[in-house]
Amino acid sequence: MWKKSSSAYKDLKLAQAIDGSDERLANTLDISLDGLTLAGDHYGPGRFVMALRDLDAEAFARFQQAMEELGKQEIPEDQLSLLMSAKLVELAPDFLRAGPKLEIPRLAFKTPNGEISGTLTFNLSPQARLSLEDPVRLLRGARGNASLRIPRALLLKIALVHARETLSPLLEELAATSPEEKENILNQRAELGLEGLVQQGIIMPDGEDYRVSAAFWKGELEVNENVVWRVE
Repeated sequence: MWKKSSSAYKDLKLAQAIDGSDERLANTLDISLDGLTLAGDHYGPGRFVMALRDLDAEAFARFQQAMEELGKQEIPEDQLSLLMSAKLVELAPDFLRAGPKLEIPRLAFKTPNGEISGTLTFNLSPQARLSLEDPVRLLRGARGNASLRIPRALLLKIALVHARETLSPLLEELAATSPEEKENILNQRAELGLEGLVQQGIIMPDGEDYRVSAAFWKGELEVNENVVWRVE
């Protein structure tokens, strides 16, 4: 009943699989990149895997059938998007019947400054379909966890680019400042920017990396164990 598909481009591979039982199914997308070169720097390999699990199989089949029927009609693209969205909203209570889960079990991408890696899980309770007209109740019934590791060298490079964009016009006006002094000022600003994020608890030092851990539970979003947002 369900299917698998795959395609490949230069250095890029995509694979999709839909499988499961007669009641629930999983839709998995697997993207891998051998590598690419930007501005003389090599990036990759990388891999991204995302899965939607515990989808109601009957609702998914009805949605697929509706999309196929719409695809046979000569409908302008903007109207087609609206019709697809309307159908998805119509079937939302059935889609949520089993408490679907969004998972990113693997995110890995090598850069010249180190490897980025992370995972994510997010799911709605089976009772979520009873809360579609009450967003607050819907969010309070959801839970999720995420983690991300980013090389310090990469974040410092990004912070330096930001510092250069914001401070360079000012430094250009300081004619007495040498190029070396300007670079020192920019580097110091980049370091201070990262330290500020650490002090705010947004990123946490972990060896040669920074890590970010997030959790969503009972309507509260925590980042590195600090509550940063609540459902009101």
